[in-house]
Amino acid sequence: MFKRLLYSVLSGGLSAFLLWWLFGEIAIHYEMASTNTPTREALGDDFGFGMLIGLVVFPLTLLGSVLAGIATWFVLRKRTAHLHESASPPP
Repeated sequence: MFKRLLYSVLSGGLSAFLLWWLFGEIAIHYEMASTNTPTREALGDDFGFGMLIGLVVFPLTLLGSVLAGIATWFVLRKRTAHLHESASPPP
């Protein structure tokens, strides 16, 4: 059980880095397209981009990493073997 918890926490934590990068890139491209900004450097003066990072990217990253940890928890659960009558050895 301890190994299952450790793997779940690690997968949730590591997925946070990947999801932050992914959602951040999506936010950058969205903001560049909606404001017709030619470069990423010009987004430094844009107040809406900071709000987009704080109000959209951060909650989506947090939610995604929690869901990744939960998914890992359920994937690593112990499975019991179910024997069917046809799988029993011959007499």
